[in-house]
Amino acid sequence: MYAGFVNNMNYTHLKKSVLNSSISDTVLVKELLKLQKIYTQDRGLLNKITWNDDNISAYTLFYMLTNMPKLSFLYDKLPKELLKEIEKNDFIDFGCGPGTYSWEHLKYLKNSKKIIQIEHNELMYKQCDRIAKDLFSNYLIERKFKLEKNKSSTLLFGNSANELTNENILLKIKIVDPKTLLFIEPGTKEVFHKLNMLREDLFKLGYKFIYPCSASSSCCPIKTDDIETDDWCHQVIKIVHQDEVERLGQMAKMDRRKMPCLLWALTKNEVKLQDLSLPKEAYLQRNLSESKFAFNWICCVDIENKNKLLKFEILKKSLTKSEIKNYKNISTGITFNYELVKVINENCYRVKLI
Repeated sequence: MYAGFVNNMNYTHLKKSVLNSSISDTVLVKELLKLQKIYTQDRGLLNKITWNDDNISAYTLFYMLTNMPKLSFLYDKLPKELLKEIEKNDFIDFGCGPGTYSWEHLKYLKNSKKIIQIEHNELMYKQCDRIAKDLFSNYLIERKFKLEKNKSSTLLFGNSANELTNENILLKIKIVDPKTLLFIEPGTKEVFHKLNMLREDLFKLGYKFIYPCSASSSCCPIKTDDIETDDWCHQVIKIVHQDEVERLGQMAKMDRRKMPCLLWALTKNEVKLQDLSLPKEAYLQRNLSESKFAFNWICCVDIENKNKLLKFEILKKSLTKSEIKNYKNISTGITFNYELVKVINENCYRVKLI
């Protein structure tokens, strides 16, 4: 089971490549707290941030390093055939910032063809260029200020779609006309409902959802008779960061070990659907409070070609001590196979994971 992972980009090497390589911990923390306030309280000020060497260095050393694993988490959920397609085609990182997801893409798919980075902020562009030259000089990387037609590409919106109107997002997709679309965005209810309004338009453009589910209609119901939540489809990644990043987070009192996010993968490629002879598959949407005897999860499952939210009960007596420890730290957004043990009611199943 997928319970967590460690981000392995070296903090010490990266610090030599930030715009202010001599930045002190005191200044790092000061700049991080300013950015945190904007990201969590005053998002309307996002486009009004005055970037400088100090806050870009702070962003790169903390937010970039902690955001990078989100792409690996997503790639881990995609079919191998699709990953091979992504690897051999151009990867377009729109709103790349310091190159956050470009670098993670290159770490995960080491034989990638070409990276195209789109960034309008000149200082971010400068930071991205410095990291490329210092740490990724063996790869073909282009930096551009505008999108162009590239039908065989993968287009990634990495924490950038939430800052655009839906009309602008669709316009950019139509300009590129990529084979594959990836979204890594904040895991808030507002962002989910905003992007969810794009589903029908994306279907009309020929895209099919691969992750978090393969539904070709509207998103499955968020409320059911037996599940009393006003929830939304998102992921929560639980992760252990490098010691230096953990220390920085502790100094700034910022916890990045549990990261809500919204991850989507869509493609025009023909992707082999799940073999019906294999065990049933479910998507973990949310952890409920565990009881003394069981773990309780809200899961999205395919029932007669229609997605439905169900409550899954996994009895602890059927698990090893190691499995119990892993389940306590499991990330939402994983997919898993299961066997039905008992139907408790139409909205609640007791299951065994396999």
